[in-house]
Amino acid sequence: MQHETWNSVMKPNKILFFTLLLSVTNTLLASELYQWVDENGVINFTQEPPTQGTAKKIEVQDMENTTNQISPLPVTQGGQFDYCGTRRLPGSTDKPLLRLANIRPNLQGWKQHLETLNQQRTSLIEQQLEINRSPNKAGDLSRGIKQTEQKIAELACVLRWAKQQVKLLEAERQTYFKKLAQVQGEYDAIKHECGKKPDISGWTDDETAKAWASCQGNRSRIRRHNKKLQELKGLKNLLPVLE
Repeated sequence: MQHETWNSVMKPNKILFFTLLLSVTNTLLASELYQWVDENGVINFTQEPPTQGTAKKIEVQDMENTTNQISPLPVTQGGQFDYCGTRRLPGSTDKPLLRLANIRPNLQGWKQHLETLNQQRTSLIEQQLEINRSPNKAGDLSRGIKQTEQKIAELACVLRWAKQQVKLLEAERQTYFKKLAQVQGEYDAIKHECGKKPDISGWTDDETAKAWASCQGNRSRIRRHNKKLQELKGLKNLLPVLE
């Protein structure tokens, strides 16, 4: 009688114990993954939500093959060029205006490429999470995820660098237009310093005409004129890509 009473008491307790154990185990195995986009346009998957902005919460069962936040690579310098990982950044470091001209046409393409890489990475992570959830599936996509993340880190570096360069080089652009206006003014002054061409029909002893002809033929003036004209042409060659 006592033995039966003991079993009758312990049986529900065992059931409760294993129920609680299963509940705790499931709680430990289940994890939360937060999906969010940072200021560089990179989609991140982290176990903690971002300090700013909004994030999408994803319930996952296994975090082993998923990844954390991606940080843009640092810019490195090699010779006359800067690099983001293996990506050479456009324009040499000693020609800031040409660098600016090369950045602007590429910005949209870089943004679209980053969006494509983000989609590829998201798809790979979702596939990996599905594999991790299912007892009937096996596979490790971590290598593909890491390779895609490397490309994202490089491209995020490029975009961050490009934004900084456009901001910094805008001052160079403004300086260029000031210089262009200055040289144009100097050239116009040399070009017209002899005054208006007089009306000459054949040889004339008119003093004004002779003074104008002497000014126009002055070798020093011709050299100054040609030198300033070459400087003006050089500046104007950059105008189409900087407007």
